[in-house]
Amino acid sequence: MLGRHDLVEEIRVSAGAVILRAGLAVPQGPIGLAIFAQAGAATARTRYVAEALRARGLATLVVDLLTEREEHFDRIDSSLRFDIDLLAERLLAVTAWVTDESSLSHLPIALVGEGTGAAAALCVASRKPELIRAVVSRAGRADLAGRALPIVRAPTLFIVGGNDHAGLELDRVALGNMTALTQLAIIPGAGHHFDEAGALDEVAELTAEWCRDHFARALPALPARAPWGRQFRDREAAGERLAASLVHLAGRPLVICGLPRGGVAVADPIARALDAALDVWLVRKIGMPIQPEIGMGALAEGAALVLDDSMVRWSGATSHDLLAIVHQKASEIRRHAQLYRGNAAPPDVHGKTVVLVDDGIATGGTLRAAIRGARKRGAAWVVVAAPVAASDAAATLRREADEVVCLSQPQNLMSVSAWYQDFHQISDDEVLDLLHEAQRDGKIRAGA
Repeated sequence: MLGRHDLVEEIRVSAGAVILRAGLAVPQGPIGLAIFAQAGAATARTRYVAEALRARGLATLVVDLLTEREEHFDRIDSSLRFDIDLLAERLLAVTAWVTDESSLSHLPIALVGEGTGAAAALCVASRKPELIRAVVSRAGRADLAGRALPIVRAPTLFIVGGNDHAGLELDRVALGNMTALTQLAIIPGAGHHFDEAGALDEVAELTAEWCRDHFARALPALPARAPWGRQFRDREAAGERLAASLVHLAGRPLVICGLPRGGVAVADPIARALDAALDVWLVRKIGMPIQPEIGMGALAEGAALVLDDSMVRWSGATSHDLLAIVHQKASEIRRHAQLYRGNAAPPDVHGKTVVLVDDGIATGGTLRAAIRGARKRGAAWVVVAAPVAASDAAATLRREADEVVCLSQPQNLMSVSAWYQDFHQISDDEVLDLLHEAQRDGKIRAGA
């Protein structure tokens, strides 16, 4: 399957009066540790997902929160596997072993829970917010975490089969009680155990990407002037470096458009370096009806709509749902246009070169919509520019834009924020300040 079989070391972890069985496997140069929590011996499904995570650079610790003797009695009435307090205390002991006794204490930790192990994972995350960087619930009973749910701070991913209707309802109950960043991933056509063809591969991919993304955000802060490989001090510094790769555009009829909000901070030094007009190009992500954080398309100025058909099918959105979301996003674009431009018209790009700038490109969905919007408004040449972009996203955008200019194109872009020392959230007021300053400098001209 994955062509990887790391040595799994059988270990024993003390948890109060009992000794728990666990399997530890560490690939070369791990970027984090995923602790698999379950009330029972590891299944073939769990081992498959753990192997997939190791293939992507994560160490794994698969732990049975019940002893062999307890499992024997639990088969009779299932009382122990539903004792969430017991499971959580034992999982806390496992995390303490990792941080206090193992050689992996320097790694960020994610908890991956199956069944009632998911509730135990969330309870531990609520008690150790400084330690647990991410949680994944796979066909889990997260609802049983009860009062712990609202105080969990770790980003939490719920994975459930599309045909597991009972599990989906329980996940929605848990989601409704949480305040942390959450996502609900529904595997179409899959049942409770993900036994259908390809379903477990999708579970593994989702789990790995969730952990990797949030491990990247756990990287320690560095001094403001410290070098950090190919990363950038902040968006302004990234824009200054990016401008040097765009000097061939100088002298053309040119408009630099940042995608709000972070893209505007990168676009501003580019516009100054090229003595070009600065504006915004407004784009809104089209999120799933039940989980808006998961994108299935984008709407951009220029009445350009891009949809990912597979994601739309996965979301279960009806044509009525889509129409309602598109109308909502169109209204948001109009409101932001009024906020950023007042009564001024959008930039006239007919016959001109348009440079669409963002602070990083993970998937390229919003930029695809922006490119099409610029084409519809008559742009003669469309350039996409960003300090960093996932290589596959950049390749996709090259099929739509005339040029794609990126300083770094990693094969696995875990997180855009990991490429910056300062990646604070840009406010609307900061965007307005940049636009107003550009206007005072003559970068925005009537009819430009």
